[in-house]
Amino acid sequence: MITSMLVLLAVLALGLSAGALVAEGAVLVPFWRSLQPESFLAWYRQHATLLLRFFGPLEIVAASLAVVAALVSWLGDEPASGLLAISAVLAVLVLAMFPLYFQRANASFAGATIATTEVGVELRRWSIRHWVRVVLAIAAFAVAVVAARKGHDRMTYLKRLQQAHRIEVNGEATYVAAAGFARHQDHRAKWQVLAKLETRMKERLAGAITSLGDSAGERKVDVRLGHAAGALLASLPWRIMLRGLRVVTGHTTRFFQRLESEHPEGDASLLAYLTAHERAQCEFAKRELEGNGEQSLEPVLKLLGAEEGAKDSHRGVSFGQCRHTSPTSHG
Repeated sequence: MITSMLVLLAVLALGLSAGALVAEGAVLVPFWRSLQPESFLAWYRQHATLLLRFFGPLEIVAASLAVVAALVSWLGDEPASGLLAISAVLAVLVLAMFPLYFQRANASFAGATIATTEVGVELRRWSIRHWVRVVLAIAAFAVAVVAARKGHDRMTYLKRLQQAHRIEVNGEATYVAAAGFARHQDHRAKWQVLAKLETRMKERLAGAITSLGDSAGERKVDVRLGHAAGALLASLPWRIMLRGLRVVTGHTTRFFQRLESEHPEGDASLLAYLTAHERAQCEFAKRELEGNGEQSLEPVLKLLGAEEGAKDSHRGVSFGQCRHTSPTSHG
């Protein structure tokens, strides 16, 4: 769960950063070059701080998320970790170009320390180097998109189950930590129920993996990342956390739907329950956001109270807007 969320956030941040740099090169730079040197220097002096406050954090956040996503993916032995590493390197190169050239050039514009006769030449040089970082930024974004899609590519059935098991280990640790850090008793109780659902799913997946001749160990990195994520979730305002949870569980629901679709040879009951349990969490977030807190856990409790026949429990729960009817429509 955490890896998927980080990759998604990295893709969004890299896309925003690349788009902002393209806009700067396509709109601002031609405008600057159309001005007389004195007018350009006066304009830049007035807006230099605003430009730095906008573009600086955007590039720093994009590069940081790309690096974290690549590191977590590598630690988790994810199939797209190599591509994410390439994306991270490209994003860091974009960031590194600022101290290597743009910081000095921008300071000369803001302080009007450059001769007016040199402004045109320097702006041309600035434009060329800016488009170099635009290409790097677009490449970082494109590689991250490919990496995100590769994470959903077809795997062997066992590999998919192992990946799903890691997600459940992480999810269980996340909810347990969130319950521990929760400030309200009502929230703590709900986190504990969600943790119980993750535990149930984790155990079923472990049994399926063992039946296929492999072991289903729990890696410390997945547990620790879950504990960190749980502490973060507990610290967020309840509604903001719910919106994030709904996005993440919707994303993982589609992942589990793909598992169902791509592996008809697998345990149909297990796979149906796997998708249903994720939908139940999505529905929990949806109902909470709609102000229906008293019945938000109903889908989760129905699954926990159901017998082992996952198909029957799946039919017995209404998931409203959290139902995705086209498993192959995403990624």
